[in-house]
Amino acid sequence: MAIQPTYPGVYVQEVSSGVRTIVGVATSIALFIGRTARGPINQPVLCLNPSDFERVFSDSTEFGDLPRAIRLFFQNGGSQCYVTRIANGAEAASVTLLGEDLSEVLVVTAKAEGAVGNTIRLAVTYEGQYPESNFNLEVFRWETNAAGQQVKAGRETWQGLSMDPTSPRYVQTYVTQNSQLINIEDSNADVALTDADLSTSRA
Repeated sequence: MAIQPTYPGVYVQEVSSGVRTIVGVATSIALFIGRTARGPINQPVLCLNPSDFERVFSDSTEFGDLPRAIRLFFQNGGSQCYVTRIANGAEAASVTLLGEDLSEVLVVTAKAEGAVGNTIRLAVTYEGQYPESNFNLEVFRWETNAAGQQVKAGRETWQGLSMDPTSPRYVQTYVTQNSQLINIEDSNADVALTDADLSTSRA
């Protein structure tokens, strides 16, 4: 029942309450913000160990000391952290694949903004059971190893791709949904296929 004060003074009102447990807050979770060689921009990514960080953002210190800070965090007892990559004016690299008639067929865009997109390479082949209607796509990044040699990294191979939007391996949706490196847009997605359409895209 609410108290009806009738004169200045101190009033006491008893209110029933349940037991409220004080929940402990973890103190080993950190947030890191900085520049990295690759990875999503302005999106926090949960990392449970250094390998998680390196898989998404790389271990290169070319753009800053964030990889070193992450490694020291886990070496000193950290259990998990969130990492947010920042970059000023970074854009995703893009290239257009052409058909035999030099018409635009596919627009390929790197998933990660920044210079890392310039290291991505594509290779289109037609080795398969139905080369007249399907094709294969190899995607990888060029990286320099400890010996100074250019090696393929993050290699992805997509086989039996189709330009037919009704196909379960339609290149636009199948590769975009599954690739860690690129998104693909079909330049002729709104154009109906005919019997004469072939898999003629090339790098």
